[in-house]
Formats: sequence, C-alpha cells, structure tokens
Amino acid sequence: LLVEGIYFGDIVEFENTMMMKYGENELKNLYEGHKNNIYIDIVFYPEVNQFNGNTSIQLVIEDFR
Repeated sequence: LLVEGIYFGDIVEFENTMMMKYGENELKNLYEGHKNNIYIDIVFYPEVNQFNGNTSIQLVIEDFR
C-alpha cells in the first residue's frame, strides 16, 4: 500500500538529518521512489485531500525522528 504524505516543516532540517544519518545517495533514492535504507518514525494524521476533482488519502506529517 502506498500512501502519499505531505510535510510543511523545515525541509532543510529534514534533508540535513537524513544525509547525516544515511548519506546523500540514500536521500536521493528516497526522493526518486527507489528502494532505500532510510528508516524514520513519523508523527502524522490522515487527511482526505480533494484537488482538481480527485479525492485521495494523504498523511500530514507533523514531525519525524
């Protein structure tokens, strides 16, 4: 099951944290949807997203570690 998520926090902090722990290549794999070795815990809530006549479930990410 694939569910999209959205994060409105500090993306620079997220990227720096991921690169320090996993490396730039793993972050690139994550962004490109490729298999990667990144494991994170996230705090989120589900939300119904309605845009351009399409309805989907997305996770609104509030924090990570």
